[in-house]
Amino acid sequence: MEILDNKSNEITSFFTALEGLLDTIGQALKNRTPHLNGEKYLTNKDVCGMLHISSRTL
Repeated sequence: MEILDNKSNEITSFFTALEGLLDTIGQALKNRTPHLNGEKYLTNKDVCGMLHISSRTL
């Protein structure tokens, strides 16, 4: 059984592919639009934070 270190081709290729995947996911999350006519909605947590109220009050 061969021991792989961070300089081996397999590990280097894996991390390169992983970095590309992370970049793709980051771009997809940045460019995503909600399904409701392109409007962005706030979560309950976001609204509570903006209004400085508890979730129960909301």
